[in-house]
Amino acid sequence: MKRTFLFLSFLFFSFFHLQGQTDSKPEFTAGLKAGLNLSNLNQGQSNDGRYSSIASYHAGAFLNLKGRYFGFQPELIYSRQGGIFSNSIYPINVDTRYDYLNVPLMVKFYAFWGIYLQAGPQFGYLLSARKTTTEDPNGPNNLPNVITFVNGSIKSSQAQTDLSGSFGIGCDLPHGFTFDARYNIGFVNVSSEHGSIRNKTGMFSIGYKFVRPGK
Repeated sequence: MKRTFLFLSFLFFSFFHLQGQTDSKPEFTAGLKAGLNLSNLNQGQSNDGRYSSIASYHAGAFLNLKGRYFGFQPELIYSRQGGIFSNSIYPINVDTRYDYLNVPLMVKFYAFWGIYLQAGPQFGYLLSARKTTTEDPNGPNNLPNVITFVNGSIKSSQAQTDLSGSFGIGCDLPHGFTFDARYNIGFVNVSSEHGSIRNKTGMFSIGYKFVRPGK
C-alpha cells in the first residue's frame, strides 16, 4: 500500500512539474467512453490446458487535465474480462467471466495532431465472477464420469482486487470525440485453479468530452 501511494504521488508531482515548464494553461475536460474488450487470462506454469480470448465490452467516465505536452487522465470503468479454458485430455470448455470496476490513472504525452501516448497503473475491484462449463463437441470423446460441470458464481474463491499496467495510444478527434487503444497486463494472480492466472486485456474505446471549457 505504501508503494502504491508513493507511485501515485510520483505521477501527480511529475505531471505538475512538467506542466510548470510550459507557458500554457492546463485544460480540464470530462466525458464518457465505451468500447470493445479483447481479453484473455495469462496462464503460468501449467500443462493441463490453455485459455483462449473472448470479446466483451467496457464503459465508464473520465476526467482529463491537459497541458501543452502532458496530460493526466483518471477513469472509472466497468469492464467485463475473462477467457475460455480448454485442454486436449477432456472435451470441455470452461468459460470464466470477471466483471471489474477499474480505475486507470493514465499519464499522457501529446505528440502532434492530437495524437498521444499513454501509460499508467490500473486498479480493479471485482464485482462478480462466473464460470460456465460445457462439453466441447470437437474435443476427444473420453469425458469421464468424475468430471463435474461448474456453473455459477465463483467470486468468493477469486482475488477481490486486481492491479495492472496499462499502455497505449490515442487521439483527440474533432467535435469533442476521442479514440484510444490500450493494453492492460495484470500483475495479480486472480485464480490458482489452473496455475497462476493473470488478466490481460486489449481495449478499443470511443469517448466524448461533454465538459469543454471555452467551447
